[in-house]
Amino acid sequence: MCPHPVHTVPEFVDFIFSNPHYGGRVYLDILRGIWPTDSKVCMTHGDLKPCNILVQLTDDGNYRLSGIIDWERSGVYPEWYECNKATDMLTPTEAEDDWAAYLPPCMSPETYPLVF
Repeated sequence: MCPHPVHTVPEFVDFIFSNPHYGGRVYLDILRGIWPTDSKVCMTHGDLKPCNILVQLTDDGNYRLSGIIDWERSGVYPEWYECNKATDMLTPTEAEDDWAAYLPPCMSPETYPLVF
């Protein structure tokens, strides 16, 4: 929990890296170097992944988005944060998970390659 309000993207990045369990110094220095601090902020779900997206099969055989659940991590974050969170479960050995290949441009690693 942050002991004070966070008003800017640099303050947000400082808060994220204040967790002593986030990673080692070299890892944190690399992330600090690539995470943009001059970005805009926007409303973010914070945990968008396939299990939180509900779809419904329509009578004509198509799928329709019917809901998005699990909003407890939502908030106003840097514009690249949704990409970071939507891809944080990917690993080099996840050969069957193609989730990142279908992300829309607003949260895609193609749009935010530095935070992927």
